[in-house]
Amino acid sequence: MKFEVTSVLNQLKKGIILFDIGIFFLPSSLFIGGIFLILASIFGFIYKRPSLFKDRFNSSFFICGILILISTIVQYFIFQNDYKELISNNLTITKEIENYSWDPTLSIYGLGNWIPQIYLFLSCQEFLNSPQKRKRFSIILIISNFPVLWSGFSQYYFGWYGPFETLNGLIVWFQRPILRDYGLTGLFNNANYAGSWLNLVWPFCIALVLERSQKLLKKSFSISILLATGLALFLTNSRNAWAGLIGAIPIVCGIENILVISILLVILIGILLYSFLPIFNSELQNIIRGLLPSNFIYKLSLINNSSYQISRIGIYLKAINLLKLDPIFGIGAAAFSSIYAFSSIDWIAHPHNLPIELALSYGIPVSILLFGTIYFLLILTGKFLFISNIRQLKNNDYFDRALWASTFFFMFSQLTDIQYFDGKLSLIFWLFLAGLKNIFHEYKNNKI
Repeated sequence: MKFEVTSVLNQLKKGIILFDIGIFFLPSSLFIGGIFLILASIFGFIYKRPSLFKDRFNSSFFICGILILISTIVQYFIFQNDYKELISNNLTITKEIENYSWDPTLSIYGLGNWIPQIYLFLSCQEFLNSPQKRKRFSIILIISNFPVLWSGFSQYYFGWYGPFETLNGLIVWFQRPILRDYGLTGLFNNANYAGSWLNLVWPFCIALVLERSQKLLKKSFSISILLATGLALFLTNSRNAWAGLIGAIPIVCGIENILVISILLVILIGILLYSFLPIFNSELQNIIRGLLPSNFIYKLSLINNSSYQISRIGIYLKAINLLKLDPIFGIGAAAFSSIYAFSSIDWIAHPHNLPIELALSYGIPVSILLFGTIYFLLILTGKFLFISNIRQLKNNDYFDRALWASTFFFMFSQLTDIQYFDGKLSLIFWLFLAGLKNIFHEYKNNKI
C-alpha cells in the first residue's frame, strides 16, 4: 500500500514538471505548450479521477461539455441547417446566398474551443491546489511572457517583421508591419490578442512587485518586468487592455493601499478624459495630446463616436435575433460569421460577445450553465479574497488576487469582443478557473 502511494506521488511529480514546461512554452508555441500540458493532464487525471465528480463545479463544466457534444451531433446528423431557410425572416438574402448552405463540420471543428479546455480544467487542478503551487505557476507565467515582450518591442521599435514560421507552420509568430491606428501585436495574430494575453499576465507582475521578502536586486528586476509589461499593454492600442491595465492595480493591491491608488487613478483618468473630450477645447488640452501617442487619442475618441457604438449594438441585436432560430441546440459554430458575410457588405467574424457566441453555436442552455458557473465561481472566490479575508495579506494572497483579477478582466473583455478563440488564451483561461476553484475549496475547508 505504501509503495502504491509513493508511486502515485512520483507520477504526480512528473506531471507537475510537464505542466510547468507547458506553461513556459504556451505563449511562444501553442503546439509545444499544448503537447506538454496534455501529457501533464494525463498524470493529473489519473490522480484526481476517484474524486473528480464529487465537486459541483467539475460536474457543471462536465455537463456543459456533454451538452456541446449533443448539440454538435444534432447539428451534424439531424438538422444540417440551410442558411436560406434559416435567415429568410431575419436578414436580407442576397443572390450569393441562395445556393449557400452551412457546413455542419464547422461545429465539429468548434469543439476544439471547448472540449480540450474543459478536460484541462478537470485534469490539471492538482497542479494548482495550494498557494505555493499557484505562486510557482504565476512566476513561470511571467517568465513565459519574455518572448512576447521581446517580439513586441522588436516589432514596434526596431521594425523586425515576420511572420516567422517553422516546423511546417506548427510554430508561427505573426509579427508584421504596424499599420496606422493599429498597435503592437508581437507573436500574436493581432493587437487585441496580444493585449488580452498581456492583460492576463499583468496582475501577476503587480503581485511580484508587492512581495515583501524580495531584496533590492530582485525588487528592481520585478519592477522592470512590471514596467515592460505595462508599456507593451499600452502599445497594443486595445481599449480592453487599457481597462485591465488600470483596473487590475487596486484589485491586486487590496484595501490597505486603496486610498493612495484611488487618488492616483482618479488623477490619471481625469487627465485622460480632459485630453480627448471635446468640451475641453484649450491650449493645455493640445499640449497633453501632444505628449500622448496619436493612436491612443484616436482610440479614445471612438468612445464618443456614435456610429461605432451603433455598429457594435447592431451586431448584438442581429445575433440575439438569430438565437430565436434554434434556442436549444444553436445554429452551429461559425454560423454567425457566414450569415453576416452573405447578408451584408461587411464581414464580421463573431458577435463580439462570448456568451452570445456560445448560445448561437450550441444553444442557450449550455451558455447559461457554463457562464453562470464561471460567474458564480468568480463571486465566491471574490468574497473570500476581498471581503472575508480581512487579515494582513501574505505574499501568496497577492498572487491569488492576481489570478482572480486576470480571470475577471478576461471575462469582462469577452462581453465586448472575443479573444477566447486564440488557443493560447482559452487554455490559460481554463487553467485560471482551475486555480480559482481550488481557492474556493481552500476557503471552504478552512471555514469548516
